[in-house]
Amino acid sequence: MALKKGREQATLKEYNAALERAAEAPPPLAVAAGECEFLRAHALSRLRDAWTARFPDGDAVTLRGAGEARQPGLSDLTAELSGGSLFARDKLVIVRQAERVLFPAGGKSAGDAAAASAREKAFLDRIAHPSPRTWLVLETAQLPGNRTLGKAIAAGASVIPCPLPAQRELPAFLAARAGEAGRRIEPQAAELLIRAHGADPGALAREVDKLALFAPEGAAIDVPSVETFLTGTIEFDIFQFTNAVEAKDRREAVRYARRIAGQGTRDQKGRREDGGKSAHKVLFMLSSSAELLLRAGTARAAGRGAEDFSAAAGLSPWRGEKLYAAAAKFSLRELRRMVECAAEQMRRSHDTGGDAALSLELMAVRFTGGLAEGTF
Repeated sequence: MALKKGREQATLKEYNAALERAAEAPPPLAVAAGECEFLRAHALSRLRDAWTARFPDGDAVTLRGAGEARQPGLSDLTAELSGGSLFARDKLVIVRQAERVLFPAGGKSAGDAAAASAREKAFLDRIAHPSPRTWLVLETAQLPGNRTLGKAIAAGASVIPCPLPAQRELPAFLAARAGEAGRRIEPQAAELLIRAHGADPGALAREVDKLALFAPEGAAIDVPSVETFLTGTIEFDIFQFTNAVEAKDRREAVRYARRIAGQGTRDQKGRREDGGKSAHKVLFMLSSSAELLLRAGTARAAGRGAEDFSAAAGLSPWRGEKLYAAAAKFSLRELRRMVECAAEQMRRSHDTGGDAALSLELMAVRFTGGLAEGTF
């Protein structure tokens, strides 16, 4: 499979198919390339396990493009791929962050350029005529298609695309992850995890792994088990808050808005944020939900079904049907006003430093029909 170009986006289905082919019959050269770090790591683990099962007495070597006292270069990689003696053992060479090894920075002089060209030529000759007992797997975020070396690798490799999963693909991703652990996850439970943790495949996979570990033998991962794990967390409160808004349950919406403002969230480094920052994040989520509800309401008014709406919005069937049903509780006028209010409160909170926690509570009341038109 060639690397996709421009706006073409590989899918999880293509990732799984390419990975299974490479694991079933290890190719001389495989490349796990794409934006999703989790999928790249998953592919390396799967390929290494498959290769080790096939060649239990072989050697597996890992080179890292960063984090080592001495960064390996292209000549080091070429040497690792050398077939050695007639009695050499089978060898798997894995290169992490391969772009740093293949395309190192620097080398401006004519002498450096000539040396780099010689190293590239030696490496290309090695992968064009691989040893029958050596396999190479490259892991990289991007394989430059405008470089001679990148083009040659892509042309001769078994490429495993590692894209960031689309929202609609996440339920299937979680089902596959649960299957790897010998479990089944119910669609509603998968959606709850997705809404709680977003589209981060690494975080989602870790949650499924934990749930699979603690679930009773033979039991599926269901909504109650997910709720047990999430209860008391900001993710669960956010989930309950958006559910209450979509159900027009004013009391619950206000209760969870206050909990969110008081609890706060953690930033990407795990540090506790104040409630205002937490509320601002939920304002953004609520704005997105309002836009989806308006799209669902417009679809209903046009006579389109939940399935058509889900496909057009890029949502999973379960989430799309839920929004489609929730939209029936609002008039189109209410939904349009909801979107306008959300956008206005986002602007105030962002541009003027307005009280995001107060805005969140007022929006909860307004969206559930508790304030007269024109309050915002």
